[in-house]
Amino acid sequence: MTLHKYSNLTESEELELIALLEAEERFAKESRYITVFDTLYDWQREFIKSTADHSESCLCAANRIGKTYTGTYIDAVHLLGEYPDGWEGHKFNHAPLVWCLGYSGEKTRDLLQKELFGVFREGEFTGGLVPKDRILDHESMTGTPRAMRTVRVKHISGNTSTVQFWSYSQGQHAIMGDSVDWFHIDEEPKDQTIYPQVLTRTATGDRGAGGRGILTFTPENGRTELVIKFMDNPSYAQYFMQKGWDDAPHLSDKVKEMLLQSFPEHQKDIRKKSNPILRNGRIYDISDKIVK
Repeated sequence: MTLHKYSNLTESEELELIALLEAEERFAKESRYITVFDTLYDWQREFIKSTADHSESCLCAANRIGKTYTGTYIDAVHLLGEYPDGWEGHKFNHAPLVWCLGYSGEKTRDLLQKELFGVFREGEFTGGLVPKDRILDHESMTGTPRAMRTVRVKHISGNTSTVQFWSYSQGQHAIMGDSVDWFHIDEEPKDQTIYPQVLTRTATGDRGAGGRGILTFTPENGRTELVIKFMDNPSYAQYFMQKGWDDAPHLSDKVKEMLLQSFPEHQKDIRKKSNPILRNGRIYDISDKIVK
């Protein structure tokens, strides 16, 4: 590191300044959750705001626009208890128990755990939304290398927040028992019994006030019962937001076109606009040719 504008410094002063600048750079990298809120799109802030008045907020979004990142940022803020200025979403006044759920142990590790805590190597996490000095301890997930089942985080109150990672492949019976304050379902489970079981766990959450949470997914399973409920007939507790590539300026037209060319025709609306196939259940590949 060369400091031309500080050429009048002595060698010891220059070394001290270099150490200070490196420490500031490290802090910015390891505490990036502090500045994330100011970089969010308006729709991401609107989604955060919805969690104040709704116990179930669903972000049905196209691929690559930041749906999982939006969700894990909210998760991280709750775990740390440090709500930024301008935050209009739900706030916990205690260290919460958080559940993060995905397709498999590999998916929870690569999509949720990685965003929250970064990469786990040589016995510690680094590079996630949660600073590594706030991570107290963790327990590994059986059968999935480098995947965590439980991670405990130092909350601003001085108490301990806990996040547990679950995979849909474990089935609904594996997620019984706990009273959950906050949940994050990333990608819709094909097993339609999972979501009701998660909701049941929130009944006595948030110290008896009732827990709450978010769903972030691309509707790859089509118009399932869960999708239809949120889209067409939401309860007063449910909030639905649908966003596509046009809502994500960070995706260039060139990238969008390249991605579209790679997708099968019947999946393009799902990937680009998050529009589920009108048929319930699985996505069906319907040929452009009509067989007579």
